[in-house]
Amino acid sequence: MQLNCDLGEGQDNDPLLMPYLDQANIACGGHAGSLDSILATLQLAKRHGVAVGAHPGYPDPEHFGRRSLGMPFEDLSDSLQQQLTLFDQACGQLDMTWDFIKVHGALYNDMMADTQLLSQLFEWAQQYYPEKAWVIQSSPAFETHQQLAQNAGIKVRFEAFADRNYQNNGALQPRSQPQALIDNPEQAAQRLRHYQANASLISLKGQALSFPVDTWCVHSDSANALAITQACRRALNEQGH
Repeated sequence: MQLNCDLGEGQDNDPLLMPYLDQANIACGGHAGSLDSILATLQLAKRHGVAVGAHPGYPDPEHFGRRSLGMPFEDLSDSLQQQLTLFDQACGQLDMTWDFIKVHGALYNDMMADTQLLSQLFEWAQQYYPEKAWVIQSSPAFETHQQLAQNAGIKVRFEAFADRNYQNNGALQPRSQPQALIDNPEQAAQRLRHYQANASLISLKGQALSFPVDTWCVHSDSANALAITQACRRALNEQGH
């Protein structure tokens, strides 16, 4: 089980967070990021031995990619191709390899709520990036999502969130609603410990949610991001991860 974080998004704490991570999801010019920021974040990851992957999103920096755009798929895939090409070129400049894709924000939420969109993305990825794994949200519907990936020949890694609250249906509590975020480091770490002991996490209303987790996400722009990341790292280390 690993710890990942979305980086290269204009926050000033990337150097502080990186030593505690296993995976860095690096913004590549859609919601945030530029060639310079990608290169700087890649170099930081290389220094700390952290695996890297692309973190594309809707091309909407004004809203940080957290607004659903409802783009025609052809336009969306063109934007993703531009972002991933930029990221791949940056990796090439530093002689670094990357092996996963995790989309950002509203696009992440949209694809997890729409199996047709998720299937389209997997089929597109199989054509252009067949060897890259996709990091997707784990949920009670994980078997359906896993089957879509298998149908397209795409590997997936299931992700859960250390610093976000869940609804009873396994969806994240929307950021527009109260108690969407967890800003208490010990509460975030306890979620990881509870999962290790019980193979489930607890929703905002106290319901146990059981689904596989390969990697835990923390957000670099959340309150107490560094303390949360450190606490989650300690919790994983306690478990031998």
